[in-house]
Amino acid sequence: MNEDYHSSITQLGLVYGMTRVEMGRVLKNHELRDESGQPTREGLDHGKWIRDPNTERPFFVWNRRKMMDLLDNMGYERRPFESPVEEELGKPDQKKEEDQ
Repeated sequence: MNEDYHSSITQLGLVYGMTRVEMGRVLKNHELRDESGQPTREGLDHGKWIRDPNTERPFFVWNRRKMMDLLDNMGYERRPFESPVEEELGKPDQKKEEDQ
């Protein structure tokens, strides 16, 4: 998995069988987002701000590797995939598998 790959909360939720709203609650419960939905100081360590290419509006994306490692370690389970797109998004990190 590319260490620089970033995902929206919608994409992260897909891996764990959660909606965008449910994943947002998880991030808030673990103090990675504040009540307004903005990343906390700790959350900023797990992603970056980018600009929407169509609107130029800034939004936050989460580092996929960091977040999946964190969520896995917190006990959240990845769900089975229903399509090749979902499978590609949720593929385990090849480097991580080789290290084990």
